[in-house]
Amino acid sequence: MRRCGPILRCYRQREQRQPLEGRASEEIAAALAIDPADPKALALAASAAFQARSYSGAIGYWHRLLATLEADSPVAVQVRKNIDEAASLSAVTVDIRLADDAHVAFDAAVIVEARAGDAPATTNSTNTLLAEQWLAAGALPTTIVLDDSLAINASDTLSAHQQVVVEARIVSTAGGSDLNGRNDAKGLENRRASVMIAASSP
Repeated sequence: MRRCGPILRCYRQREQRQPLEGRASEEIAAALAIDPADPKALALAASAAFQARSYSGAIGYWHRLLATLEADSPVAVQVRKNIDEAASLSAVTVDIRLADDAHVAFDAAVIVEARAGDAPATTNSTNTLLAEQWLAAGALPTTIVLDDSLAINASDTLSAHQQVVVEARIVSTAGGSDLNGRNDAKGLENRRASVMIAASSP
C-alpha cells in the first residue's frame, strides 16, 4: 500500500473549494498518464470531477484511490464518505403511488425507469435508459432511490444528465388495462420526482 500523507492535503484543498481546472486539470491528467495509480493524482482528479458535478467520474476515481489505501486508514474512511456523498447527490428520489381509481392484478409488478430528458431533439438520447428498478405493486405507495449503481450502461449514468424523465408502469401476466405515470427530475443535485400511476389516456 502507498503512503497517504500527501493525500490529506488534497482533501484540505477540496474542503477549501480551490478550483481544480485549467492548468491544474492538465497537470492532474499528466500525473495520471505517468502513474495511473498515483494516490495524490487520483484524489485531485476525483475532487476536480466532483467540483464539475461529474459525480460518476468522481466516484470512479475514488474507487481507484481506495485500491491504493489501507482499508481502515483515515483517508480510506473519508474516501468512502465522499463516494456516498456523490452517489446521493446524483440520485433521483421517486415517490410512487397509484391513482385512487386504479386497480391492479394480484401478481402485478411496477417497472420504474429513468431516461435521459436533456438531449437535443436531433438525437435519440431521450430514449436512453439510464436506470431501472422493479418492485411489487403491493408495495405502493412507496419511495425509491435511483442512482448510478443501477446504470444500464456504465458510460451513461443519471449523474451525467441534468434532466431525467422518470416513468413507472404496471405489468402483469394477467394482462389488463395499461397503467403508467411519468414526471421529470431536473438539476444535478437532490433531485425528486413524484409519479402517479393511472390508466392511459384514450
